[in-house]
Amino acid sequence: MSKKKEVYHVKPLTEGKRNIISSLIEEYDIKTAEDIQEALKDLLGGFRLIIMTEANSSVKSRVLGLLLKFKTEKINSWCAV
Repeated sequence: MSKKKEVYHVKPLTEGKRNIISSLIEEYDIKTAEDIQEALKDLLGGFRLIIMTEANSSVKSRVLGLLLKFKTEKINSWCAV
């Protein structure tokens, strides 16, 4: 028997969330979907750097498993993206 896919229900927009969204729109001058994508790349790029730094400092291959979503290559015991 197939399991029914659970429907996602949007949570209410709190004042805090509204303030964050307003700040992001103002900071990144968001007008289009592409602007949102660029803002997210900028915001989340730091996480990628942290993960890559950890992978390079921790002993290579074990941590590379965390990076499956990124195209990585092992070069002289360093991770290259």
